Amino acid sequence: MKVRFGHGPLALLIVIGLLFVLVSVLPAVFQMTDGLQPYRGIRILQTSADTFRAAQVREVADGYTSLGNPYLAMGKNEPALRHVVAERIVGLLARALPIDALGTLFFVQALVVFLLTIVLGVFVYSVTNRPWISVIATAVTLFMSPLLSAPWDIVHFLDPTQSQFFFLRFTFDFDMQWAFLWLLLMLTAVSQWMQTSKRKWLLAGTFSFLVLVYSSDTAAVFGLITMLILSIIVLWHRDLKRLADIAAFWMMALLLSTPQLIHIYVLSEHQWYIESMARFGLVMSHGPLLTGVWLGVFVAIGLFSRHIWPRTWPLVLVIAVASFLALNQQLFTGFALLPHRYHWLIVQPLASVFAVALALLLIAQVIPGQRLRRFGAVLIIIFALGTAVMQQWGAYRSSSLLWGRMQQAAPAITYIAENLAPGQTVFSQDQDILDVIPAFTSADVVSATHAGAALVATDRLRHAYFFHVWLTGLRPEEAQATFATSKRIELAQKIYGLTYREESGAYDAIPDGEIEKEANLYRTYVRLSMREKLLFTPVSAIVTTPHDIVTPVWTTFLRCSKSVLSSGGYEVRIMKPATDAASCMR
Repeated sequence: MKVRFGHGPLALLIVIGLLFVLVSVLPAVFQMTDGLQPYRGIRILQTSADTFRAAQVREVADGYTSLGNPYLAMGKNEPALRHVVAERIVGLLARALPIDALGTLFFVQALVVFLLTIVLGVFVYSVTNRPWISVIATAVTLFMSPLLSAPWDIVHFLDPTQSQFFFLRFTFDFDMQWAFLWLLLMLTAVSQWMQTSKRKWLLAGTFSFLVLVYSSDTAAVFGLITMLILSIIVLWHRDLKRLADIAAFWMMALLLSTPQLIHIYVLSEHQWYIESMARFGLVMSHGPLLTGVWLGVFVAIGLFSRHIWPRTWPLVLVIAVASFLALNQQLFTGFALLPHRYHWLIVQPLASVFAVALALLLIAQVIPGQRLRRFGAVLIIIFALGTAVMQQWGAYRSSSLLWGRMQQAAPAITYIAENLAPGQTVFSQDQDILDVIPAFTSADVVSATHAGAALVATDRLRHAYFFHVWLTGLRPEEAQATFATSKRIELAQKIYGLTYREESGAYDAIPDGEIEKEANLYRTYVRLSMREKLLFTPVSAIVTTPHDIVTPVWTTFLRCSKSVLSSGGYEVRIMKPATDAASCMR
């Protein structure tokens, strides 16, 4: 079977792809037309992952292609802790195109979202050989992802007073969009190879797999497990032609993955690797992970796929089993790295699209007449699209106060973009401003939510956190009691990242012994002079806000700087040079 739609289904799939692109940019449209929070140039980034990707792209555009750390002035030339090929590509494009880094990322994301939609529809068709059903299943899966993830939440979805909405999956996080696109391309090629035995398809699958190796740990491991299972099946059937193809796949995959394997080895030898990976969520464990309704649904569909979609038997079952093994790869490797990413990135979307395709197939068999079926298909797509628009509106409404506040800070952020160079570091009491600055400017920051998701010493993160709580009034004698109660989660997040969330299920699971250790270290830190503190965490500029906590220490610190911009309650202050009598660095 060749991967080819009829003109009608293909045209509809293209329309759905364009609609999904439109849905993905709706938050930006809502923002620019929001009368309550007037837009002043700081475009909404839907999640913290988006601010991270935008910071990485700008870092490459500024010439730091290593992407050691897009937030901190230190560690720029360290090797990247995780895959950054996609961000490097966009950053290099931004250097070549007449638009800025964020604009380049915006347009590349739109292209990837469109292609992802098309390839998902083609993949489902390559398995089911049902063009119309494949297109409708694709629309439902993409437009209704929150309700498919948790159907029991429909009551909250229909509640107009509900304030907590999340953006549609695959409308945010460029890394996730990119990885799922190439995984779908790989699975489509493998599906065609299984049906036609043509080596060109497996070569295409090999290329897609190699892109994953350099793009995403999660998707690459999933693709690797999928090919291992298929290799066992081919070996079992002693199909010599397919065995030769599989052998070629493994030889090319091993040879062309060698640079990445060397990169991983170099990383593992780095002095900060162990502590950095722990912050990133790496857990040493052999415990099984058996949860997930969609995983059970996926396996059940796979078991019956021989009777439903015999052309591609046993591909759906192979993908379902690969899902289970990927979620539980720690049984064999002894370590787990954010296993829930397998569920949200791969398992749930693929299980959903095949479950919807199966449901549509069963419904089509009981609905008489082609015209009635097409009318029903149009209604389903309209309903799915309406659901997507409502979801995006609800998600925008949930985050509009934050981004409205960023519009008020726009003059300050613009000043930093125009006047501070890469390597100059900004401090603010407002963590949201610090997260946004590296995405919209070339400046670095003292701390950021994702600053620890890189090769960086834990001491550097500790000093940044201590600097913040010291300026905002935490006295040394209060440290242990405060760290153990009101700042317990904050301390765990800022210094240890995902360590305790992944190890024990919650940030506040940080042991009391660690709390006591941090309190002792803080008491030592407070005794340092201002000059010594600023040697640990250099500051070039300060952004003050209307909601800053004013303390005597904060007031003294501000005297070390001079105001260069004041607008709407936000102020940019530049640190005085060391030769100035009022400088903190004398």
